[in-house]
Amino acid sequence: LTQAEHDGKVIRYSQCSQRTFTKKGSTVENLALGLPNGSLQAKTLELLEKVGISVTMSGRSSKAVLRGTDLFSHVLFMRPQDIPDMVAHNHITCGICGWDCVVEFRPQLLEADYVDKTLVRVADFSFSRRSSVPARVIAFSRKGGYAPDINRVGIRITTEYPNITKHRFPNAEIVFSHGGTEAKVAAGAFELGVCITETEASIEENGLRIVNELIVSPVVLVSNTLTQEIQALGDMLKGALDAEAVQLVKMNAPNERVRDAIVAALPSLSSPTVNKLAKAGFAIEAVVPKQHLVELFIKLRACGASGWIQHDLNTVVR
Repeated sequence: LTQAEHDGKVIRYSQCSQRTFTKKGSTVENLALGLPNGSLQAKTLELLEKVGISVTMSGRSSKAVLRGTDLFSHVLFMRPQDIPDMVAHNHITCGICGWDCVVEFRPQLLEADYVDKTLVRVADFSFSRRSSVPARVIAFSRKGGYAPDINRVGIRITTEYPNITKHRFPNAEIVFSHGGTEAKVAAGAFELGVCITETEASIEENGLRIVNELIVSPVVLVSNTLTQEIQALGDMLKGALDAEAVQLVKMNAPNERVRDAIVAALPSLSSPTVNKLAKAGFAIEAVVPKQHLVELFIKLRACGASGWIQHDLNTVVR
């Protein structure tokens, strides 16, 4: 049994499935995981499925059943903006949400020397609502005319992220935006707008230009404690995404000359595995990027490789 303490919280954990979370005399059996509803929900569930974790929802209830791991006793679905607060105040142990939600809740994280012990950034995942790249929180203005002085006292900004905006533009007049932020700036009601973007399509379509990138916002796993188990979960989930970009390839080489030529040509993630075959020759396998896989096959065939096999992978943990 091991023990980690910080800020009056105690997490006790062991190799068995029974875990206890204790704070100020209250006890809750097992650990809780928070998952985002809305636009991130489908991709998050798909990511969990890749590592063998299934989540079954019950009607319109926020609670769900988790299968495939005994690390968590239950799952709660909620707005991703609420997950950092729930984690920091120990209502859930860890959760998955956008980094923008975490920073908006705790804008001090924008300061290089700030360390938050109640919101540990366990792992980053390279996907967003509609793509495989992180979203960005940006400041933008209208195209043409003069460029606004973003540091001017009293500059009017409409923003979906008031805390981040206040931290970046302390002299501004900040007005919270419930949506349609681009349209308000395009209409001239505000000099600057702040919102999140993945493709910048809406920025271009509204005749706007980006003047400042405030944060890059990958999807993250955050926790109020960092045990070996939670870190392993984060590494495995990240590995599931990394596996989408690679394949396992296997091939045979009839002799040492061909073997050496193949090994020299393979752009593997680490040294390829080479085994002697029962009769003659060698079996070679390596994990390689999917990019230019056809060209790689042609090159290795020219080296003398035979018996080529490709496999998709579920997880690659480096």
